[in-house]
Formats: sequence, C-alpha cells, structure tokens
Amino acid sequence: GAGCRAASSKSEGKDTAAAEDGGGEEEEHRGPDEGAYRQARMAELETLERGGTPAFPHHFAVSISVPNFIQQYSHLEAKQRLEDKTESVAGRVMGIRKAGKNLVFIDLMGD
Repeated sequence: GAGCRAASSKSEGKDTAAAEDGGGEEEEHRGPDEGAYRQARMAELETLERGGTPAFPHHFAVSISVPNFIQQYSHLEAKQRLEDKTESVAGRVMGIRKAGKNLVFIDLMGD
C-alpha cells in the first residue's frame, strides 16, 4: 500500500528488503472495513428503491440550460430569493468551494 515502503540496503553484495516497521512482510493498508461499508451501501440503495426513488436514474429532467440560467437570473440582488421558482440545471462540476457552514459555491460548466 501507499503507507508502507520497502527500504533496501546492500550488505555484502546482496540486496535485502524490509518493511519500514521492521516486520519483513509489507501489510496493505485499507480504510474502514470494506465488507461492512458495502453492506451498508447496498441496504441504503435497497431502501431508496423500495421507497420508489431510483438509486441511479436514467433521466434527469433539465428545465433550463446553464447559459439561460445565468441570463435569466443574473439581475437578482445578493440574498434575493425567488420562493415560487424551481429550476433544474445540469452540467459538469468543475469546482466546489465552501464559504461557511451553510454556503457552498459550485462551478458548473454547461452547454
């Protein structure tokens, strides 16, 4: 794994290798128990499907393109909200910047 590296030294013309921890065999480092994570994820997906929400929908209804969104809403003042309007925008997320506990800026690239 990335966390263990073998250190090599030459002694009496021979190459010898030992793990940094001095144990001889290199142990592969992994995150949390992968089996438990997979089981929890599969249970979560099954719950979504049973509730009628597809886990991986094949279609996302887009109501406005990114350029049209910018054109239509660029006149809004800071902190101004349109409570009666909902839009669905799709694009490639190019960057995410957190600017506080409840504020996130997402750079979205679209057609």
